[in-house]
Amino acid sequence: MGLSVCACVYVCFFMFGGANNNNNNNNEDNNGVGIGYLYESTVFYPWIASATKSKRWPKNIRSYSAPRFPNHVFLKTNYDDTMEWLEQKASPFGSNCQGDATRGCSGIALQHNQDKTRKTKGAIVILAQNRHHPTYGRNSNAMLKKTLDNIYKFYNNKQKDDIIIFHEGDFQNPHDQEDVQNGRAEIRFVALSGADWEVYPPSIIGTENSWSAEVHIGYRHMIRFYAVRIWQIMANLGYDYVCRFDDDSYLLSEIPYNLFDHMQEHGYDYAYRNTAMESGWSGTKWWRWHQPYISSMEQKFNGTASSRPAWLLQQCEKCKIFSIKCCGSWFKGFYNNFFVANVSRFLEPDIQDYLATMDESGRMYTLRWNDLIIQSMAVQLFIPQHKVHRFRDFSYAHNSGKPENGIQWGIVQVSNRIENQREEMDRILVQELDWADARQANKKDADSQFGYVEGMYTYRRPFYFLG
Repeated sequence: MGLSVCACVYVCFFMFGGANNNNNNNNEDNNGVGIGYLYESTVFYPWIASATKSKRWPKNIRSYSAPRFPNHVFLKTNYDDTMEWLEQKASPFGSNCQGDATRGCSGIALQHNQDKTRKTKGAIVILAQNRHHPTYGRNSNAMLKKTLDNIYKFYNNKQKDDIIIFHEGDFQNPHDQEDVQNGRAEIRFVALSGADWEVYPPSIIGTENSWSAEVHIGYRHMIRFYAVRIWQIMANLGYDYVCRFDDDSYLLSEIPYNLFDHMQEHGYDYAYRNTAMESGWSGTKWWRWHQPYISSMEQKFNGTASSRPAWLLQQCEKCKIFSIKCCGSWFKGFYNNFFVANVSRFLEPDIQDYLATMDESGRMYTLRWNDLIIQSMAVQLFIPQHKVHRFRDFSYAHNSGKPENGIQWGIVQVSNRIENQREEMDRILVQELDWADARQANKKDADSQFGYVEGMYTYRRPFYFLG
């Protein structure tokens, strides 16, 4: 599966906003090619039902299994009309179906075996492949095993959370599954297909030669999976929370509490470990595409907290307009190869409206707008900062590239609970990541950076991975 690709300053982040983009697809400049950047930020949070009493989402909204919302529903109606539409449209989909007739329903359902005495129902998910990576040429199966070993060593031997390995059919062999599970009953495999793993919308099928960025089609499917499809899938599976790891994400120190209980007890709707900056890889299009959507929020969500951006525009110091001129040329968001999220919050009408509009635009495929910037936009548009949390108390690494070369694109960051962080960084590079040969060379590399970010000793590479 495609893999996502942090700094010493506090910065606020941007968020998605869908738009009725029929007129935005044309006549936009193609100047500039974006580069992924990682950076530092403050804490964030969500919950839209802080709106007025009469305008709260219906209490039974989640029993609808969050049907997908067609563009026109939100773009041409107000809040009350939207709620009426939900009442009319939800029940025909059934309790195990998420999506409208155009996007298709996710048929995935799974029995999970969590401890019934637990306060929350959460699962760790990994999108994996059972072969060499088509871009990096690395052994993805071996890396997945190392990721799982670390999750168990530092967390799941005690917590026993469910772990779901999503794949595109290359883990169907029971022997391959057993080899990865290694006797760990919490691990199961789910194959993605149909509406959960296909090019969307149909109108862009056959236009692949015009798509920007030379990335594998599996990477583009991955973007849509983590940006749009995962929320309905996890709801179908019966989970309240989801935590993402990649097969090149490494937990490197103990997490002394349960992640999902922690989210629930503190009222967090979204949590992240590191931060990132990207340009959208398409000149000014990312900013220009969102301007109409942000402008339309007041009418679409009239009388609710979602009628204006939650904290997206805090970074736009020059003026309160989402544009390169006001906000700068880098969109700042969450390095979401690790995140924890409240599934039901992402299935509420405001975020679903944005994600549906983005989905209909096809730009995850045609312009490579990735799940990092889309998910970050959704959070900063609709989730209040006090509902968003940054984890700092466990060590973590993520590296896109060939692992034997040390970091190519990514970050290693030491927990702020560890006293001798420089020594711990050396230990991690040598013992945990097996980068003894690369350690000294990387320290001398002008394109690598070592330093403290929010009290955490950090190694990032290239320079735009800030912390």
